Amino acid sequence: MKKKQKKQIKFFGAPAAHVQSWGYKDISNWHENHPSALGEHQSPINITTEEMSEEPIGVFYTHYHDFGTAQVVNNGHAVSWNFLSDAGGVILNDKFYKLISFHHHSPTEHTFNGKHLGLALHFIHMHLETGELLVMGYNLDVDGEELEFQGFLDEIQPEMSQDHVHLENVRLSLIEEFEGRFVHYQGSLTTPPCTQLVKWFVSNHCHRIDQYHLDWFKACIPHHNHREAQPRNERCTKIYEKRTWSKHFKHSWERVKHVE
Repeated sequence: MKKKQKKQIKFFGAPAAHVQSWGYKDISNWHENHPSALGEHQSPINITTEEMSEEPIGVFYTHYHDFGTAQVVNNGHAVSWNFLSDAGGVILNDKFYKLISFHHHSPTEHTFNGKHLGLALHFIHMHLETGELLVMGYNLDVDGEELEFQGFLDEIQPEMSQDHVHLENVRLSLIEEFEGRFVHYQGSLTTPPCTQLVKWFVSNHCHRIDQYHLDWFKACIPHHNHREAQPRNERCTKIYEKRTWSKHFKHSWERVKHVE
């Protein structure tokens, strides 16, 4: 793959003052306006090596479209890619969860044996009838094992210094092929309103990110934007395998994604 030339980092937008209804400097006070922040099933959590090495007990399938149209927004808390077109989604236990958006955290929110990694990308999926959320978390670091996310990062990074950027062709097919194991548990949103009953699937693999892209994310949000690991409260984790629908089934995704 052609190596991206180094150049000056461009900030993606300036956080607007009016969007700051909460912040990362007052995490301990989130519960005052968002009571769910004190719930028993909060995210993120710490994940241990033993948990990541367990055998899978289930499978979920992804099918993202080759291209998706997205509005990229720097909301002062993260850079978020919000999809304006049908981008595909996830099938879990015969339910379809539509991909709504994804955003970043630096460093990672989930810790691994108590250690943060450089960057997390959280992909938000929603069951459109019940509103139930399913979040897939990918973890990246400059010391990661492979540079397989490189093409995707090149595609999603806007070059313009604006608060909002419209991207016509977000190539989700660049991550569609990444199968592997994910740590599953019941948790919450990691930002206010900290809503619970979120199905989390956190990759047990550390992908590599180059320093240029990591610096770009940090320049967009020039402060940490992560919540520390929350108490387990007797919650258990399970390992699931992520598989790509088109590799394992010949029948139409369009027909299956409406199964409830």
